[in-house]
Amino acid sequence: FRTIADRGIAAVLHRIDAAGIVNEVSDGTAMGHDLEHYLKIGNVAAPYGQALVMLLLVEILKEQASISSKVVVPSPAE
Repeated sequence: FRTIADRGIAAVLHRIDAAGIVNEVSDGTAMGHDLEHYLKIGNVAAPYGQALVMLLLVEILKEQASISSKVVVPSPAE
């Protein structure tokens, strides 16, 4: 699953612009009765998209910290 997760993470990171805004978040979605309704919904920079990406980034940092804490770094030879 790691490869699939990494592809998803890369896609999300690609949508963060230089100002830190997450672009291409699905706009607010009211319940629709058919697929056409959902296909017409635009993608915008929405606050809830920012929040979800921040949660993703926190999880990535936690995972990296967990991995790096398990790595044994040898002391330099004296």
